[in-house]
Amino acid sequence: MGLALFKKKQFDELATDLSQIQKDIVEMADFSKMVKLEAFKPFTNHEMATETLKALASGELSPFVTDFLETYFPMSKSKTFLAVQDTRLAALVNSNLGITVKLNDAISELFRGVRYHFDSYLKQNDGTEALDFSQACLGLGHAVSRLSLQFDVNRQDKGVINSYCLIEQMEKNLNTFAMRVKEWYGWHFPELARLIPDNEVYVKLVNYIGNRENLTDENLVEMEEISGSGELSQKVLDMALISMGNDLTEVDEASLKSFSQYVCDHYDYKNNLQGYLKEKMEIVAPNLTALLNESVGAKLVNASASLSNLAKLPASTIQIMGAEKALFRALKKKGSTPKYGLLYNSSFIQRAGVKDKGKISRFLANKCALAARLDMHLINPTNRFGLAMKKQVDDRLDSLAKGTRTEKNQDVIEEVLNELKAENLYVETEMKKKKAKKEKKVSKDKKKDKKKKKRSEAEVEEEAADEADAMEEEALVKPKKKKKKSKPE
Repeated sequence: MGLALFKKKQFDELATDLSQIQKDIVEMADFSKMVKLEAFKPFTNHEMATETLKALASGELSPFVTDFLETYFPMSKSKTFLAVQDTRLAALVNSNLGITVKLNDAISELFRGVRYHFDSYLKQNDGTEALDFSQACLGLGHAVSRLSLQFDVNRQDKGVINSYCLIEQMEKNLNTFAMRVKEWYGWHFPELARLIPDNEVYVKLVNYIGNRENLTDENLVEMEEISGSGELSQKVLDMALISMGNDLTEVDEASLKSFSQYVCDHYDYKNNLQGYLKEKMEIVAPNLTALLNESVGAKLVNASASLSNLAKLPASTIQIMGAEKALFRALKKKGSTPKYGLLYNSSFIQRAGVKDKGKISRFLANKCALAARLDMHLINPTNRFGLAMKKQVDDRLDSLAKGTRTEKNQDVIEEVLNELKAENLYVETEMKKKKAKKEKKVSKDKKKDKKKKKRSEAEVEEEAADEADAMEEEALVKPKKKKKKSKPE
């Protein structure tokens, strides 16, 4: 395929008549009288087509598009203008090529008609009648999608989102399975559920013990490895000897062990997946992971759909993320809005006092927004900023509890930057260098302006002093007028 330029005559007369344009769009015979194919330039190869389409999708002008417009658009005619739907592209065309660009509702309807009848235009045009429009669109769309995914810097966060969702689903399933094991095994050994509150340890002990009548002192070592406590293992053994449960047949024992082994395998897989999530979060969002933890950080990334979306959100949105229903209910009933959402799972909120939970939630949301933006835009990812922010939140908790002062955020960030510069881990981008140059120029201009103002003020003062001296000299030089004596009448 390629680029096409369409021509519409007497556009201003029909610009406001949207209903007439919509009627003419339906039939190709009517629409072809309104809009004609002025020029068509095919792509020379597949790579050029992919690059051009990707540039247009991101609102940029590719060399192929620029050359096409310079060749076929009548720039000499003053009354002609170019209709463009993308506002970013329209601004570039206007600034780079000097072409007048317009966009309104009538132009949008014309674009709809062009897309609807584009295949018919190609079949009527010489040289393009043999092209298969649908196949070309399908192939080019797949190519652009592959290219976009290939160069997606933050595509690793998809693994974080999927692993977190899988862990959440597995926790629900494992709770259901553990309840079923407790109910099943409770008929045989009911005292074990009161001794072992943890579901994972309970299921593993059920899988190891089986029939309680088989327990002896020789099993204490292995039971201690499972439960993590020798005293607890001894209690389990003592209760097994005096248990009030029913007897367990060999068939029931085999079936119960098979199911408990299945649940144990799920627990092991969930633990491995939790380790994978931690490693992935330390790569994708090291500062967010250091500030919160991998679980709460993954919840925020999952709720915002990607790290890039999370980096765009303000701190106020991050603070109540996950409590949208409570927020809208409070707004509807004019009640108090929620103070926190997903951030409630953080240890900082749990440690804060009842009166200070809202303050800590707001402070923590600010740090989360800053950490997400750092993770998104840092060239060399590091968790130094996240650790410094974590210390800031701890200091804030102490200040609310004891009334102590905390460091300023600017001082903390500058301290981390100095450490990174000392270790040659800090890289300045070209944009930052340009910004620094601009700031230097601005500071120089300000200094020059101050000097000029001082000079002008000094000159004004000198002129005022000269004028005052001149007035004094004139007053001294002027003779006093003699008073006329009044004649006697």
